[in-house]
Amino acid sequence: MKKRHLTIFLFLILMFFQGTSLYAQTGIIMGYNGTLLKTINGGINWALKPTGTTQTLWNQYFIDNSTGWVAGGTYSSSSVIIKTTDAGETWSIQHSANGYWLTGVYFINSQTGFSSGTGGTLLKTTNGGSNWFSISTGTNTFFETIKFLDANTGYMTGWSGAIYKTTNGGSNWAALTSGTSSNLYTSYFLSASTGFISGGNGTIRKTTDGGNSWSPVSSTITSQIFSLYFLNSDLAWACGDGQNIIKSTNGGAAWVSQLSGSSFRLESVHFVDQNTGWVVGGDNGTVILKTTNGGTNWVNQNTGSFPQVKYNSVFFFNNTIGIEPVNNIIPGKYSLRQNYPNPFNPSTEIEYDILKEGMVNITVYNELGEEIKVLTNETHSAGVYNIKFNAENLSGGIYFYKLTSAEFTDTKKMILIK
Repeated sequence: MKKRHLTIFLFLILMFFQGTSLYAQTGIIMGYNGTLLKTINGGINWALKPTGTTQTLWNQYFIDNSTGWVAGGTYSSSSVIIKTTDAGETWSIQHSANGYWLTGVYFINSQTGFSSGTGGTLLKTTNGGSNWFSISTGTNTFFETIKFLDANTGYMTGWSGAIYKTTNGGSNWAALTSGTSSNLYTSYFLSASTGFISGGNGTIRKTTDGGNSWSPVSSTITSQIFSLYFLNSDLAWACGDGQNIIKSTNGGAAWVSQLSGSSFRLESVHFVDQNTGWVVGGDNGTVILKTTNGGTNWVNQNTGSFPQVKYNSVFFFNNTIGIEPVNNIIPGKYSLRQNYPNPFNPSTEIEYDILKEGMVNITVYNELGEEIKVLTNETHSAGVYNIKFNAENLSGGIYFYKLTSAEFTDTKKMILIK
């Protein structure tokens, strides 16, 4: 009888959890002339999607695997914000104006978001982008990017070494001392205290105190660094002018060069796992490159069958998980539940309760305490969530998953059977 129950249990696991997520194959790139391309097969084919605008598209932010926004504008000082609710298939214009252009966009939740740009411009929405209003920054700095760590704490990076911080949800911004006069094009924070900024003249600087002070990091690049992407707390890539791609395997402490084979400017880099990533760019040509070995080699994915423009941003949807709200109930406390099924092969689900809106990190570790995979590291609204974890590329054994938020942390054990 016990043997029969075990057989049925294993059969159910195989029946319900053999599926492989398509998110690792689904990505979007965007660039000049309102051009936006989408792939559903890892970049083998790219399909042109109508955006309703001819303005240059600079940056994007997706709040989930369906809903996202893109900020854009042209050098002639006009701006646009477009939104999708079907993973980039269709887009609608939510904002357009003259007098400035927008390059940064970030949403704290499905309703509250920001967009930054030239002349110290900062826009905010509290209804998902239907309406936008201006917030004074007290400066005319060109803010390239804006990012938030939680509902209160955010950073904007810009030209001439500008970095500004808010601790009250964007209502007020204070200038920080970056220690450089180079233009800053992007930032990436691993935690509330540890973050990186990058920009002109090969600049990479690191903070360990929430931006109060910054120390230089040698990057091996002397030209501009436009994009910085951390896959986890150890693995990171950056790209910039020429064929420059650099990689770090020790949390940004040291960087090594990886040649892309392209002579054009590289604007954006994105990885979905330790092996698979893309860079896009151009200048006098179109660049779309993919690697399947961590950046050692890059393959051209520009088939010439789509508009040959410069592409400014690349984004691939979450590849190993799907995070879904379970219901509309606000829980009375934080909690991390035992994964189900457990043991599992190859997939399992983890349910957890978030009491207050804020950053939530869930990371998987092996028995040695080594980080295996960051399942989520993003802002959550208060609620009950379910997260799906696919471990098809992992060896069987004991693993641990840890939830960390500003007010709560918990760890549980799970067993992968192979």
